[in-house]
Amino acid sequence: METVYFKTLLAVVETGSFSRAAERLCITQSAVSQRIKLLEGRYGYTLIDRAGNFLVPTAAGELVIQKARVIIEHELALLGALKLLPAKTVISFCCSPCFGTVFLPALVRDFVLRNSEQIDFRCVLGSSQGAVRGLRDTDFNIIVIEHCTPLDLSPYDVISLPNDEIIFVSNPATGLAVPEPDLSQLLNLPVIMRKEGCSGTEQLAANLARFGKGLEDFRSVTGLDDPRLIVQTVKTEPYLAFVPKSLVLKELAEGSLRAHTVKGFSHARFRSLVTAPKRYSDPCRSNFIKAVMETVCQISAVSMPGDGPGSRWHKKRPSGRRAPLNSAVTNNAAI
Repeated sequence: METVYFKTLLAVVETGSFSRAAERLCITQSAVSQRIKLLEGRYGYTLIDRAGNFLVPTAAGELVIQKARVIIEHELALLGALKLLPAKTVISFCCSPCFGTVFLPALVRDFVLRNSEQIDFRCVLGSSQGAVRGLRDTDFNIIVIEHCTPLDLSPYDVISLPNDEIIFVSNPATGLAVPEPDLSQLLNLPVIMRKEGCSGTEQLAANLARFGKGLEDFRSVTGLDDPRLIVQTVKTEPYLAFVPKSLVLKELAEGSLRAHTVKGFSHARFRSLVTAPKRYSDPCRSNFIKAVMETVCQISAVSMPGDGPGSRWHKKRPSGRRAPLNSAVTNNAAI
C-alpha cells in the first residue's frame, strides 16, 4: 500500500480534523475521508473516533499509527539511499519518423538496450522544426534533423551525417520503367506523400516550383503520416511516392519498387545531428552520439570518420565561434 494513506492518517490525528488535514496535505476534505475509509476497510477496524469535535485514534488506530511511523521512516531512509546511487544519464532524443524507421531499431538494439542501466532513453518522432524547437526549449538534448538547405543553428554543435537521397519510387504496375522519366510522366500518376511540414514534402514542392508546377498537378495526392505505410501502399497499388532512398533499399533490391529521379530536381537532403555544446562532458551522451554516427554510416554503407585527435568527432569548435550548419554539412565525404 502507498504510504500516502498512512501519512493522511497521521495528518488527521495530528490536526484532529479532516478539514485541517486536507489543508496540510493540499487535497480536498473528501479525499482525506476516502483515504481513511480505505484504510479502515483494508484492516477491518475503525481507526478514527469521530464522536467528538477533535478526532482521536481508536485503539486499533493507535496500533496502525505506531507501525505507520516505522514504515514512513523506512521509506525516507530508502529514498535517501537511492539518491546516493549514480543517477542515470537522460538522453532525450528526437528524430523524424523516416529516420526512426530506418535507423532506430539497430540503435536501440546495439546501444540503448546494452546500456539500459546507465541511461534513461526517451525518444520522440517528429518534424525537424519541432526537433529544433524542442532542443531550444530543452525538451530534447540530442536531435537528428533532415533539411533541404544548409541551416545556421548556432550556438549548438552540429555533426554532419551522411546525406540522404530522396527519390521517386513507383509500383511496377504503373508502367514507369525509365530511371529518369520526364516530369510530365510523373504528374500523370497518383502520388502518396507525407503530410505538410515534412522536409521531403517541402523539397518536392520546391522542386516542382522550379518547373512552374505544384503538388496539385499530380493526378491525385494522398497524405499519410507513417513512412512504412506509404511504402507498403506503393508496393501494392499503382502509385508513386517521394521518399528517402534509405527507406526503400530492400524493396529496390528485390524489384518490388522502381527508383526514379528527375533532371533538374534536387534529390539530395542534408542530415545533421545537433546537440548542446556540453555533450562531451557526459560519457554516455558522447557514446550515444557516436553510436548514432556508427549506425547511420553502417546502414548507409559509408565509412566512419577517423577516431584520432584530429577527427571531427574529437574536435570542438572554438569558444565563441560557432560554425553555421552549412559549414558542418558541406563536406559529406568525411562521414
